[in-house]
Amino acid sequence: MAVAVPTDDAGIEAATQHARSTIDDFKQALGHPKPEQSDFSVKVQLHEDGGVHYLWLQQLTWAGSSFSGTLGSDASGMKDHKPGEVVTVAADQVCDWMYVENKKLVGGFTLRAIRDKLRGAQREAFEKSLWFTFE
Repeated sequence: MAVAVPTDDAGIEAATQHARSTIDDFKQALGHPKPEQSDFSVKVQLHEDGGVHYLWLQQLTWAGSSFSGTLGSDASGMKDHKPGEVVTVAADQVCDWMYVENKKLVGGFTLRAIRDKLRGAQREAFEKSLWFTFE
């Protein structure tokens, strides 16, 4: 599910800073995943036609200073990027990180910030669009 968020949103900026300050926790979990952990992803910025798109990389690997992963279906409709494309990004360029443990979201700070702004039917639809739950 795509959600439009203003580029100057204080909640998203705080979530991004929190994700960046805890990226070492994510790298440790990614390097030694437990059986109940899955869906390791990082959110990255991609620029196109003067705009910025924030997309999650899936099937993630860590190579010492950068993450590589494939773009998911949320890249559909972009001119310069396509679903399944492999993208590599330096760790300090990651906007968010997440994984799922026992069907519950770990990390996903920008997702939490977005969810916190939604009310009623919008929030319910957002939560139903996801394959995990929030704690």
